[in-house]
Amino acid sequence: MEDAAFAVAIISTATVAVVLALRRPRHPVTIVLCLFAVGGLWGLTRPLWLGESRFDEAMWALSNPMVAPLITVFPDGPRGRLGRRMLGYQAVTIAWTFGTGLAGYDHNGETTWYFRVDQVLLVGLLLTVLIATGSLGRLWRRSVGQRRTRIGIVFAVAAFWVAQVVLLGPLTAATGEGPQWLGEALEALNFVIILAGIPVAIGLGVLVERPGPLAGAMNRALSWMLLIGTVTAGSLLIAGGVSSALGVPDPTPLAVALPAVGVAALSGPLRNLVRRPVDALLPRVGPGQVALRGLSVGLAGSVTPTEVPDIVASTVGEAFHATSVELQLEGQTVARWGEQRVDDAGATLPLVHAGREVGRLRLSAAEFTDGSLDLVLPHIAAALESAHLLVELERSHDRLLAARSEERTRLRSDLHDELSPSLAGMRLAAASIRERLRVASTAPDPVTDNLLSRIEAEAGESVHTIRQILAGLRPLSIDELGLNCALRQRAMTFDRPGTFDVSFSAVAEIPPLAADVEVALYRTLAEAVNNAARHAQARHCDVRVGIAEGSVVVDVTDDGVGVADQLDGIGLGLQSLQSRADSMGGRLSVQPVAPHGTRVVAAFPIGAAGRS
Repeated sequence: MEDAAFAVAIISTATVAVVLALRRPRHPVTIVLCLFAVGGLWGLTRPLWLGESRFDEAMWALSNPMVAPLITVFPDGPRGRLGRRMLGYQAVTIAWTFGTGLAGYDHNGETTWYFRVDQVLLVGLLLTVLIATGSLGRLWRRSVGQRRTRIGIVFAVAAFWVAQVVLLGPLTAATGEGPQWLGEALEALNFVIILAGIPVAIGLGVLVERPGPLAGAMNRALSWMLLIGTVTAGSLLIAGGVSSALGVPDPTPLAVALPAVGVAALSGPLRNLVRRPVDALLPRVGPGQVALRGLSVGLAGSVTPTEVPDIVASTVGEAFHATSVELQLEGQTVARWGEQRVDDAGATLPLVHAGREVGRLRLSAAEFTDGSLDLVLPHIAAALESAHLLVELERSHDRLLAARSEERTRLRSDLHDELSPSLAGMRLAAASIRERLRVASTAPDPVTDNLLSRIEAEAGESVHTIRQILAGLRPLSIDELGLNCALRQRAMTFDRPGTFDVSFSAVAEIPPLAADVEVALYRTLAEAVNNAARHAQARHCDVRVGIAEGSVVVDVTDDGVGVADQLDGIGLGLQSLQSRADSMGGRLSVQPVAPHGTRVVAAFPIGAAGRS
């Protein structure tokens, strides 16, 4: 069994080495793996060649010791200055080991001094394996996309080897002598994994640049192999314990079958348990699924529509291991990620949504397959189109608010500066006619006097109506005095010393607000204080304006009878307050105050704008 396992391992390694030599001849892994394969093939075929010789012993240096430089140069060459120094030490050690094999390990039954040096160098070679493995692990943690998967394949194979040694190695000792086939199988498995598993995994990691299907197949194979090993080990350990307790020399079929049934019942949860570490090293999903998952997480957060292109670009770049990503919408670049280099090969792909091209995606030096991108591109197009529509909607809303505010300003100016003075002039003209008739001692007839009275009355009523319209559009005091002073002035108009005392306090400066929010804040304060003055039978009202949690807060507290005992007329006022707060995305709270009184608190977000 050992010879068969050795042959399978060497032939597998040599096959991968030959393919690598044809496709990636200059890659460092190719050079090392070819030397590995030459050493293994020499050991496999030496009975057919020259028979036993010192050269055969020397060729051992090109077998197991070659694992150290393989790990050091995978995946793209030695890693930094430390990697180059380790590779140099490994070359010296392997050359020295080859030389000691040619010279012979002993002379006249005594171990030579250069063989002692060989042993010391091999201990150092083992240390470089540990250091290179740690360096490769750090590279795996920093990597994304296909590079992470390629490194994960190697770690998954190594983890399986460690698991089978830990789980099945002590089995023979725990069950006495144990079955003979078990020891042989363990030894053969060790041969295959050490001589072929890790080198072949490293070779495939270089050979297969897009190992999506390969990674999924290896994931399932490793999971099932680890599960089978775990179930077998558990069954034999339990069978051995039962046999020892019953004094049976060898486990009977019944003693093995019964525990195996119990272990098999746990195989489902156990498979999930052993699959977690395998998934951690070797993800089952390809870059397309990784990108979709990243987009879901990124877009599920509290982001604005303008941030969506940047999230898409960074997620795609990391998932497909690109050097740069560029997103274009309507011919303009809206997001960039990474660093564009002149020598990077790139691909420009259309983003199609609802049957039309909404933009383009350019990836440079990315590792992707057509299938993985086809999975992601429709979702990217939909996300970008939705974000673009939201941005345009916000811009249209802002333009609508600006146009409405401008129209209201123009209307107020026309009413205040044109129509109101004209009506006042008509009223003064009617009064002047009556006065001129009186001076001329000509008494007007009753019809003329009645017409002049009607002109004066209707002109006066029209001026009053225009003032009410102006007040409804936007209080002039906000523009003339500023919001803070306008709020103070409005609150103090209700002050009646000794009857209804009003106190006002506010922050030194209120942040800039939308025009609608300023008007809503002004009218909310006026309505709340008016309710306290007219309905609450209060003697004091405290008005405070402050900032809390990104909102401007108006707090009006009175010492009246309480909201439950006030007149029915307040209901309309509270409805108006609630409606105004809702229209601005704010909140309103009306609470009783001990021992008596009412507190009205209205909060308007600083960034709010009216819905109407």
